[in-house]
Amino acid sequence: MSTSRPGGHRLRARYRRIMAFGLSVMLQVWWFDLVLPRLGLRAWSRRGQTKRLTRTALRFRRLATDLGGLMIKVGQFMSTRIDMLPPQVTEELATLQDNVPAVEFDTVRAQAETDLGMPLSRAFASFTSEPIAAASLGQAYRARLTPTLAAEAGYSDVVVKVQRPGIADVVEVDLAALRKIAGWLAKIPFVAGRADVPALIEEFADTSHEEIDYLHEASEAASFRKDFGDAPGDGPHTRAPQVVWERSTRRILTLQDVTAIKISD
Repeated sequence: MSTSRPGGHRLRARYRRIMAFGLSVMLQVWWFDLVLPRLGLRAWSRRGQTKRLTRTALRFRRLATDLGGLMIKVGQFMSTRIDMLPPQVTEELATLQDNVPAVEFDTVRAQAETDLGMPLSRAFASFTSEPIAAASLGQAYRARLTPTLAAEAGYSDVVVKVQRPGIADVVEVDLAALRKIAGWLAKIPFVAGRADVPALIEEFADTSHEEIDYLHEASEAASFRKDFGDAPGDGPHTRAPQVVWERSTRRILTLQDVTAIKISD
């Protein structure tokens, strides 16, 4: 994590904040779940366990909301692990929402034009400057295909997802911190007996690397459409967007606009 590259000091400060939180959690587990029971205070330690876990989950949620990036994904991932975390933790982490303040459009435009190798005004007939969604790893915009591409595709309205500038560096810094913390926790018998934390982090790392590779996501979207998209018949059915490969890269994903309601609605 060299501070000589752009944003290096910010990334190093981010790393330190994550490590400080991880160290505090490790010390809490060590003291209340290992030391106090050996001193004959197991019952006293367990009486406050629920409040401690809830406070820790709340602290992590605030940290993740403040840092954004991969930390929000960490919280969402852990909220599904009811096999290893108590409900007080998973319920608190489940409130994490993947929406953060949007990056300035000029910054997004510069990255998109670099990746596409042309100005947005040439790549699309129109491109809105206000995002329709801003998440921890990327932002989505409405656009219209150029007449030539629209004629070939059979539609013109699309949604363009652009990766947040610099998010790949953020992902690597976050993963470096998480791997270090996982190594610490793996040495605590109480934790190691409940879960293989380093293996969980590697599973999460694999998923995260796939998520910031938009060509991988495009391939998955194309496979989903092939298997389930636009099923015939009356009543509810699945409608899946087509991928506009000519306007998709590792950091840009352009899909046919099939805007509908959110699945949780």
